[in-house]
Amino acid sequence: MNIRKIDNTSTDMSENTIIDIVNESNNINVSELGVTFSESATIEEWERFGEQIGRVVNSSQFIIGDWLNFGRDKWQNREELQERIEIAERNTGLDARSLQNYASIARRIPMENRSVNCSFDMHRSVAKLDSDDQKKWLKVADERNMTTRVLKASIKAGKPITKEEQKSSQPESVHTYDDCVVFVHNIFRWYTRKKNAGYFDKLSVEQLVFQRDKLKSVAEIYNEFNSMIREKQKWEN
Repeated sequence: MNIRKIDNTSTDMSENTIIDIVNESNNINVSELGVTFSESATIEEWERFGEQIGRVVNSSQFIIGDWLNFGRDKWQNREELQERIEIAERNTGLDARSLQNYASIARRIPMENRSVNCSFDMHRSVAKLDSDDQKKWLKVADERNMTTRVLKASIKAGKPITKEEQKSSQPESVHTYDDCVVFVHNIFRWYTRKKNAGYFDKLSVEQLVFQRDKLKSVAEIYNEFNSMIREKQKWEN
């Protein structure tokens, strides 16, 4: 895989600065299957390569979003567009919800407002702001080396705050208990991916019943929570 140099000094996320990972020496070889390092690779080369990988990962979400938006805008009346998008879902391994999110963020934030030094989550945090505020807050986040949480808190406060200030302003009750969000999300992702791939359409009635019965325990947990809620409400009232 041929690789060209990425200009780290640029803030332009155009085709000249992203996507192609760059081999700057013979010590690093990249293919579609992964990357290998020679024993003579230096720590500087290893660190530099990690920076490049980070840029590619951040850029990929915008690229997918821009790609989807272009197709929808140009061929919105063509029946095969939706079919091709469904194929893209299967090829990327991403569910429809994730793809829609990438497209939404990419549409809200024009190319000239984006920052190569800010993560996609940071861009998501400014997506609902007007254009000038998008630029302002991404620049502040970059200059102050903010995390996504600190950026969100700063936007809410209307001024840049520190990580310590963000932590002190966080309510004690937030996530002080274990929750099931991650597990539920995993089930949802599994279902969405299989559904979009047409997996369930190919199953027999017997196989569908098997899948349904495997989810009975989830329904039982849901019903148990309802019972607990009713019981607590009875005592609190």
